[in-house]
Amino acid sequence: QATVIQGLNTIQAASTGGSIANNQSILRIQGAVVTEVPLSYGYAINPNLSIGGSIKYMQAQITDGDTTVFNQNSNNFQTQVTQKQEIKTGFGIDLGIMYRMPNLQAGLVLRDLNSPKFKHSSGYVYEIKPQAKMGLSYIPWDTISIELDADLTKNQSALSSYTTQYIQGGLEWNIFKILALRAGAYNNIAQNDIGVVYTAGLGINLWAARLDIGGAMSTRKALYQGKQYPREARASAALNIDF
Repeated sequence: QATVIQGLNTIQAASTGGSIANNQSILRIQGAVVTEVPLSYGYAINPNLSIGGSIKYMQAQITDGDTTVFNQNSNNFQTQVTQKQEIKTGFGIDLGIMYRMPNLQAGLVLRDLNSPKFKHSSGYVYEIKPQAKMGLSYIPWDTISIELDADLTKNQSALSSYTTQYIQGGLEWNIFKILALRAGAYNNIAQNDIGVVYTAGLGINLWAARLDIGGAMSTRKALYQGKQYPREARASAALNIDF
């Protein structure tokens, strides 16, 4: 760290005649963590068509403020945070539609149709834009199901400049209703960073207990310390017990 500080002092002295103690670099932090509590209702119009919706109470912990990069008193990288968090409330509206046939099911989900907004006292407004997602499920036999779903809109992420829009597909083979073998893939078509991500999973059903294990790995790789690693990889395991 001392070497870095000395180098930065040298660069700044050569360019402006000042020192790192006068550095005014800051990071602007804005965003929110939103908790939702829905009140939902569904209705079957006929044996094939069903609709449903939710009105959601939403509580947002919204943040707006600055974080300094340098501590001007000690010339090091200790930050000073002046950001302010506030709690704001609002509501959201979701809508869902499903159409069923003997071997085919289709669904459409619309989220946050009213574009909920939460305003910080600083004037910063955190807005949740509407989202739409469609899914199809084809069941040619009782033991085989093929699914495809896609985001119809680009969606927000934790980074304001990074959006997501996923297309996902998968197949499940249920053997004797005890062992389920799964395989699939997904891709974020809004970005070109991770490429196609392949997935695989295993499900075991034993009476009231169900164990699910899954993993995913992207086709694109990144160089880290001289070795190539997948840009995205994940694993999961879940145990559910019904009483």
